[in-house]
Amino acid sequence: DPAAGQTPTATPTPAPGATPAPAPAAEPSAGPIVVRAAVYVLNVGRLDTQSGEFTVDFYLTLTCDRPCDAGNFEFMNGRALSSDLQTDEPAEMLYRIQAALTTNVDVRRYPFDQHRLPVIIEHREIPSSGLVYVADERLSGVDPAVTVGGWELRSWAASVTDHYYAPWDESWSRYEFDVIIERGVISGVFKALLPGLLIVASGFLALLLGPDLVIQRLGINTSAIVGAILFHLTLTSQVPPVGYLTFADKFMLANYIGLISALLATVVLLVIATERRPALAARIHALSRTTIPLAWLGAVALAVFTF
Repeated sequence: DPAAGQTPTATPTPAPGATPAPAPAAEPSAGPIVVRAAVYVLNVGRLDTQSGEFTVDFYLTLTCDRPCDAGNFEFMNGRALSSDLQTDEPAEMLYRIQAALTTNVDVRRYPFDQHRLPVIIEHREIPSSGLVYVADERLSGVDPAVTVGGWELRSWAASVTDHYYAPWDESWSRYEFDVIIERGVISGVFKALLPGLLIVASGFLALLLGPDLVIQRLGINTSAIVGAILFHLTLTSQVPPVGYLTFADKFMLANYIGLISALLATVVLLVIATERRPALAARIHALSRTTIPLAWLGAVALAVFTF
């Protein structure tokens, strides 16, 4: 029963046709913070293929789905040389950053190699259970004025992965922006393949000389081999010490097969000439003129097939 002297309060009923009052605002999501990350590259320094080091100047935009500490991030493949916070809002931050970064250099396809120059960030304190990155391609890209010395700029890509750390049994959300560069095909042909082909062609000229000019053949063969070795050393001077053969190595090995085969044929002719067996020398000479170039072409084809 109502207390004495109190009148019960009736619940108001909306009038017919009236719009119901809006529901109370929902509470912010209790899930992980979502940070939309974007990189816009302004400049890329020269890539050092020996160490994998490069520099990059870029804008980094971090936009949260709620107020958060998105600025507490770190670079996983280098360090920032300078960082200028230009926009500082509870849910949005914009940085102008210059960083010295590194990449894993894979030169298997050298001198037609392609490389990814990554900008990789993770939050310092919050694992992926509490914060995840999302690539914001709308604000990402590479300025049209960007050039990379000695390379052709092919494209860019942005991605997000979870990186697991076994000692702590936790994963961190990792944002990565890649600038993809490659050596020009024309540059590779004229600076790597063409000189090697000319050296082989000069060595094969000795195959045109008859058995009576075996001394002259020997001089041409040895000169071509020495030239090939020197060119090979120059060609691979830009490549770091690696435990595999690059395409340039395979191409030069094919050249060595052709040139050394031509030298061996000349030495055999020299031995036969001292024994005065002209018929045998003529047969070996004729055979070497066809089989050695074919063997070289087969070795080059194998190098291209394994490219």
